[in-house]
Amino acid sequence: MEVLDVNYRWNGSLSARSKTDAIVLHHRAGNGDVLSIHNGHIKNGWVGIGYHFYVRKDGSIYRGRPIDKMGAHAEGHNNHTIGICFEGNFENEEMSKEQFEAGRELINHIEECYGKRLAVYRHSDLMATACPGKNFPFDEMTKVSKDELVTRMHRDGVISRENVRNWELFLSGKVKTPYKYIRTIIERYQKLND
Repeated sequence: MEVLDVNYRWNGSLSARSKTDAIVLHHRAGNGDVLSIHNGHIKNGWVGIGYHFYVRKDGSIYRGRPIDKMGAHAEGHNNHTIGICFEGNFENEEMSKEQFEAGRELINHIEECYGKRLAVYRHSDLMATACPGKNFPFDEMTKVSKDELVTRMHRDGVISRENVRNWELFLSGKVKTPYKYIRTIIERYQKLND
């Protein structure tokens, strides 16, 4: 995954974020490049772009604020979240396949960087706003695929390397495993991520 860097001129200093436990998804409610967001946020009196990442309709991803710095995207939650903004207005348009795939890959990449599953919220889950819009594919974007589940469970030590193939066979429907066993393993995995 390629994240494009931009040489921003900040309007002051950026503060460090002390913890990271969530990602907040936004829409721009319009179109335009990342520098137009940066300049608009400076006009609001902010240090610069409030989001950590910006995903364009063509699937290109731009870095905003440094990932370890506090954002300015969800009042009351900037001290523990990473903000991702998507180009477009998802109140009245649909997301392109390229943008959707890039967003999903970016969420997975961020979680890999932090070595844990992060909570993912819509902006509207945290504040009174329509953002990221009624047509934003939130459930589909944040759903963990079967392959991702197996990879994460192996990475996090829930299943051993030898058991990865067994889980792949179970999830493909080629072998049967008792439900109680599956539930126990998944509950164990979820506890590791709490």
